[in-house]
Amino acid sequence: MKQADILKPGLVEIGESAEARIAAALADSPVLRALVTHKVNPMRTEQVRAEVAAGSSLPLQLDGELVGLVRRDNRAEGREDENLDAHTLLEGLCTKATAAAALQWLFEQQQIDPGDIDYIISCGEEAAGDRYQRGGGGIAKAVGEMCGCRNASGMDIKNFCAAPASALVTAGALVAAGLYQRVAVVAGGSLAKLGMKSEAFIEQGLPIIDDCLAADAFLVSSDDGKSPLLRLDKGAIGLAKIGASTGDEAIYRQLLLEPLEALSLTMTDIDKYAPELHNPEIMEHARSGDVAHKNYRMIAAMAVRAGAIQKADMPAFIERVGMVGYAPTQGHIPSGVAYIGHALNEIRGGRIQRAMILSKASLFLNRLTQLYDGVSFVLEAQPNSELREENLRVKK
Repeated sequence: MKQADILKPGLVEIGESAEARIAAALADSPVLRALVTHKVNPMRTEQVRAEVAAGSSLPLQLDGELVGLVRRDNRAEGREDENLDAHTLLEGLCTKATAAAALQWLFEQQQIDPGDIDYIISCGEEAAGDRYQRGGGGIAKAVGEMCGCRNASGMDIKNFCAAPASALVTAGALVAAGLYQRVAVVAGGSLAKLGMKSEAFIEQGLPIIDDCLAADAFLVSSDDGKSPLLRLDKGAIGLAKIGASTGDEAIYRQLLLEPLEALSLTMTDIDKYAPELHNPEIMEHARSGDVAHKNYRMIAAMAVRAGAIQKADMPAFIERVGMVGYAPTQGHIPSGVAYIGHALNEIRGGRIQRAMILSKASLFLNRLTQLYDGVSFVLEAQPNSELREENLRVKK
C-alpha cells in the first residue's frame, strides 16, 4: 500500500519498528519486489501512536502490533471531503495494491514485458473519486502506472459481480476489432467485503473465514491459431436484457440457452459451467446456503427444459459439469471468472473442449434499480490444433 501511495506528504506511513520486516518480505517476493519503486522513510513509532490517538488516521497492525497508519487527504481541497477520509482512501489503496500485485504476478508467470500491454481494463468492485464525481475516477491507469505499463491507456468497467466477465468480453472485442493486440483485465480486492458475513460467524462462535482480499488479472491477446478461444460470434455473448423478466428462469434462458443456440450448441456440448462459485463453508454458516450447488441445480433444470437431459439425469449432469464452490466472498471473484485459469489448463490439456463462464450480478446502484444483470461467454479449444501452455489467448 505504501508503494501504491503517490500523494506527498503520504497517506500511508510505516513505523520504524516494522520497516525492516516489511522490506525483507517484499525483497523475498519476485512479484512484489518489482512493485517497489521508491524508498520508504519509516516514521518513528511514537509519532505513529500519537497520530492514531489524535483520531484522524487509521492504525495499521501486523500480528497485533501497530506498524503504521493511513491518514486522510489533509490538503485544503480534501479536508472537508468525506470521500477523501482515511477509510475511503484505504479502500482505494487496497484495490490498487492488490490489482497491481495480481497483474505483476501475471507478468512474472508468463514472462510478459509490461511495456507490451496496449490497454488496461479495471473491473473490481471499488470506485474512486471525490465529492464532484464519487465513482468517476480511473483505477486502471493507476494500476498500470504502478506496474510499469508505460505504453498503455485504460478505463474502468463497473458491473458489480459481472464486471470481470463484461471486461473480458470488451477486451476480446477490442482485440478482435484490431484496435489493440494485448489488453490486460484486472480486478483489485474489496476491503469492504472483508468479514462481510462475520456477524453470523460471531453468533455461532466460529472464526471469520471470509478474510481475504482477492484479485484477478487476465491477458486477452490476438488469436495465434493454437490457443483457447473466447467465442465472440454474433449472439454468442449471453446478456440479461433490461426488458426481460428478472425471474431465474428468464435470466438463465438468456445467459444459457440463447448463446448456445447462436453457436449451434446444446447444453451437453459444454464440459464445465462456471456460475457463482462461492465457498459453501462461508455461505452455509452465513445462512445463505450452498450458492454454487443452487446454481448448478438451476442449470440442470434448464437442461431438462431444453430437452438436453432427462430429469432423472440431473444429479449425474451436475456431477459432470459442476464443481464445489471455492471462491471467497469478494463479489467480482466468485462469479464465474475464478474458474478461467483452471479452464485454460483443462482445455490445453485436452481434458475438456468447452467451458461456459456465467456471471450474474445484483445492481446495487444507490437503489436506482431492482434489475439483475448477467454476462456469459464460452471458452473453446482451437479446432484440430495442439494447445501449448506458452500460447494461451487468455492467460490468468
